[in-house]
Amino acid sequence: MTAYEMYMVFFTSIIAISAFYGLVVQFRGMIEERRARESEILMRITQRWDSEELIKARQFVARHKDNLREAIEEYQKQNQEEYFLLTKVANYFEDIGSLVHRGYLRKNLMMDLLGDSANYYYNLYESYIETTRQKGDPDLYERFEQLAKK
Repeated sequence: MTAYEMYMVFFTSIIAISAFYGLVVQFRGMIEERRARESEILMRITQRWDSEELIKARQFVARHKDNLREAIEEYQKQNQEEYFLLTKVANYFEDIGSLVHRGYLRKNLMMDLLGDSANYYYNLYESYIETTRQKGDPDLYERFEQLAKK
C-alpha cells in the first residue's frame, strides 16, 4: 500500500467516524426534542385536567355516574348545555388518545400520568359509547377506548 493510499484510508476513516459521531449527536438531539415536546404537552394536559371547566364536568359526570348513558341521551335530545358538559370528560380522553395514536405522546408515559383515570371513565361511558356505535357512529371515542384498554 502506498503512502497516498494510506493517507486516503486514514482520512476516509476520519470522515466516516465524524459522520457517525454527527449522527449520534443528531439522534440525541432528536430524543431531547421529543422529551421537551412531550413535557410541554403533558403540562398542558395536566392544566386542562385541573381547569375549572373540566373539574365542573367531572363533578357533573359523577352525579350521573349511575345513569350516565340515559342522562347524555336525554340532554342531547333536548339540545341542552348539560350534554356538552357530560361529554367533555370523554372528549378530553379522546384528545389524549389521538395524541398517543399519532405518536405525539407515548402510551406508557400517559398511563403513568393518568393512572387508572382513563379506564375508570371509559367504564362509566362504555354503555353510551356502545349504544351510540350501534346506532351508526362506529368510531365514537375510538381513541379513548384504545387509551383505556391498556
